[in-house]
Amino acid sequence: MDQISTKRPLDVAGITALVHGFYAEVRADAQLGPLFDRAIEPHWDAHLARMVDFWSTVMLGARSERAQGLFMVPARQKKAAI
Repeated sequence: MDQISTKRPLDVAGITALVHGFYAEVRADAQLGPLFDRAIEPHWDAHLARMVDFWSTVMLGARSERAQGLFMVPARQKKAAI
């Protein structure tokens, strides 16, 4: 918990450190680590980047091109006329 509880400025670098620290601890956990690895492996780098983009957008309003689709609601398909 040391990495997560360390106070950092609220900027992209601080959010990056928080996200990476959080997931490092999750992956090191005996129970959570294997669950997350099964769900995310081999895409950890992409997942971490997406989480940093998500939290940067939420906390800073900083939208990157990667974050563009994070908040889009999928268009509903039109029902076929019967």
